[in-house]
Amino acid sequence: MHSYQVLITLGNRQRAVMSGIFSSDCAAIDMAFLIYEDEGVLAAVPRRREVA
Repeated sequence: MHSYQVLITLGNRQRAVMSGIFSSDCAAIDMAFLIYEDEGVLAAVPRRREVA
């Protein structure tokens, strides 16, 4: 499990940021698409964060 920050671009050109702990990059992206399903996600870019 890794800590991620996911940068999301929505269909109405707004941007969102989601943080969480996921097992992989794909799991983080899938969750972004699931959570923002109604807004129409155009892009989701996972960034792995270092945990001290």
